[in-house]
Parts: sequence; C-alpha cells; structure tokens
Amino acid sequence: MRRLLATLALVSVLALGALAGTAVPVAAQADEQVTTTAPQGGDIIPQPNSGSEPEDAGDRGGALQTALFIGLVGAIVVAGAVIVRQSRAARAERGF
Repeated sequence: MRRLLATLALVSVLALGALAGTAVPVAAQADEQVTTTAPQGGDIIPQPNSGSEPEDAGDRGGALQTALFIGLVGAIVVAGAVIVRQSRAARAERGF
C-alpha cells in the first residue's frame, strides 16, 4: 500500500510539474535543407521538422494535449489502484 501511495504521489508531482511549465520542450533544428526526389504532386507524409511550434493551447502538441495525456495516464493509474484494492479485499474475504 505504501508503494502505491508513493507511486501516486510521484505521478502527481510529475504531472503538476509538467502543467506548471517546468518541462520545456526543445525544438529540433534543421542544419540544411534536405532535397529528396518526391513524386509530382507533393509529399503525402511531411518531412521531419517541417511543421510549426504550437501557438495556442489547443494546437497539436500544445498544453491541452499534454493535459489530456496526463489525465488519461492518471485515470489508468487510478483504475489500476482500484482493481488492486478490490482484489486484495476479495482475497481477504476468501481467506487467502
């Protein structure tokens, strides 16, 4: 039980740190233009580092996507903790 509480505390601290902006994303830099032989009509798959950095929270890779990811991971951790707790209670009732 102590290990579970310590894990939940660690995940909470990491999640709050990420939301507070302590984790700074590093943008990749292109040294020179890479020329490829693409078929006429353009590329279907964009080249690496050809996009733009997020400007709004709702942009791809923005704060809302990060918060959603952390929320989903948190929900999975909580669901796992509930399952472990209920299984231990069921075993205790059966005498194992």
